[in-house]
Amino acid sequence: VDALGHVVENRTVLAALEARLAASDVRRLSGVAVASVDTDEDGATVRYAIPGSDTRDGVVRARLVIGVDGVDSGVRAALGIGVRRHDYAQCAILGAIRLERDHGHVAHERFTDGGPLALLPRPQRVISFVECAAPADAARVGALDDDGFLAHLQERFGQRLGRFVEVGPRSVMPLARFEAERQVGRRTVLLGNAVRLLHPIAGQGYNLALRDVATLVATLDADRDARGAAAADPGEARKLAAFAAGRRADQRRVVALTDSLARSFRGENAVLAHLRALALIGLDGVPPLRRRFARAAMGMT
Repeated sequence: VDALGHVVENRTVLAALEARLAASDVRRLSGVAVASVDTDEDGATVRYAIPGSDTRDGVVRARLVIGVDGVDSGVRAALGIGVRRHDYAQCAILGAIRLERDHGHVAHERFTDGGPLALLPRPQRVISFVECAAPADAARVGALDDDGFLAHLQERFGQRLGRFVEVGPRSVMPLARFEAERQVGRRTVLLGNAVRLLHPIAGQGYNLALRDVATLVATLDADRDARGAAAADPGEARKLAAFAAGRRADQRRVVALTDSLARSFRGENAVLAHLRALALIGLDGVPPLRRRFARAAMGMT
């Protein structure tokens, strides 16, 4: 294929979404917080706190509530949905560096003893990095000054992209996997990081969320009439159950893939390191395996 995938800056995506929202008839309530979500046979009632008001809440009535409000989802909490967590005992160091030469719009991922190191191209000679490391190592590396960090990252990655000349602000975040105990309920659906957070090793969390969105839209659009009008209840239990069933196999496959990679591609054991190297060489040298892996990574299963 011409490209296994593309890296798009989040601010570019957000600007495009903001423009589409501004041109739509979507009602937007900015800066409010979900206080409660109550469902019944006919719909859902969402109460939200209004900033600066201690006594007055707003209310929205809807036939379907979609919670897509991130890891600390207020919708998920209001529905009383628990989560299952796994701590990888790893941290990710995030930031961006400037290169002395062009990166050629190619993303790189190296598998080190501390975990994966990914470099993702951005406009001009800038590249984002995600380095996974044990918490103690991440704290030490995160405390380095700019010159010290550039030297560290250069040593970890090598010279394939030339010299690293400048680094921007860096952040350190713990890595864990979590999944909501359920994705759909009466009149409710969770999407994105509200339902699932994956290890970043294969860059699959965002792609999986987009496929969830596409399937939900297709499920709801299936009941539109010839004029394009919604012909049935979008929060109907039958539809939500069909959506969940249709997504289950893909979700389980991607969760298993990222979890196994995160657990396998780390550590200093020489035998395991050689096995990992042989697996990558085999993947590169056997075209049917390479094509199958590429299609899975692109979500084309």
